Amino acid sequence: MRLILTIVLFGCGQLAMAGTVIRMAAEERLPDRTINTDLVIYVDGDSLRLDAGESSQGDEGSLIYRSDSQELIAIDHTTREYVVLDRGSIMAMADQVSSALREAEMALEQLPPEQQEFARQMLRQQFGEVTEAPAPRDFRKGAGEESVAGLSCETYDILEQGARSRELCVADWSQVTGGDDIRPVIESMAGFFEDMRSAFSRDGFDLMGPRSDVFSHMRDIEGFPVRSADFDDTGGVTNEMRFKSSEIRDIDASLMRPPAGYREQVIR
Repeated sequence: MRLILTIVLFGCGQLAMAGTVIRMAAEERLPDRTINTDLVIYVDGDSLRLDAGESSQGDEGSLIYRSDSQELIAIDHTTREYVVLDRGSIMAMADQVSSALREAEMALEQLPPEQQEFARQMLRQQFGEVTEAPAPRDFRKGAGEESVAGLSCETYDILEQGARSRELCVADWSQVTGGDDIRPVIESMAGFFEDMRSAFSRDGFDLMGPRSDVFSHMRDIEGFPVRSADFDDTGGVTNEMRFKSSEIRDIDASLMRPPAGYREQVIR
């Protein structure tokens, strides 16, 4: 009996369940180079994992999202650390950052003009690049249809102040292998990121940066974006992401947890 129980418990600990694996390729076009990144999305029930890393460097980071508990786990493989975020901790972080930023701005106003730029550089090092809150976006049907990795998709444009800032090509969920299974958790994660972006957009500033709205279009479209492209002020493409493949296969349950031996960073 003890041997049987041992086998059963061991088997449960290594359990692999059928899920969906999506592979995508991202390209960021900088003035001096192009960064190619492989994206792999694992969806198993209520949980999703996104692995992202520069192709030439290996994995840099992972995100795990659990729709049932509404929490996000951000994993840094370089430092072997992770942080767990839920809506409560996000609001607490946003309050702290917003308060600190307001105090810093008030202090900057008291400095002589020649010292303000240096102080702002120090502020960027602490908070990152703080931009003005993004202008309201308009969402409209695009020019036509395309084919991406064998999937037919319809184009949509996202406009900011009348200028096209992003283009999407959206395939029906039924075309994506496992699409009906992955749709609820992807849409839940999109809502989570949208709420997080709202929390960090305070006092006329966007603390998460211009690319933080990557999931926001999920509330506007009825399908899966198999291609997306971001444009600069001149109409040039700065980032592009393309769907490569989707398959149903067994996913080890351990993928939906932080790796063993990694240290949790507790946010206070």
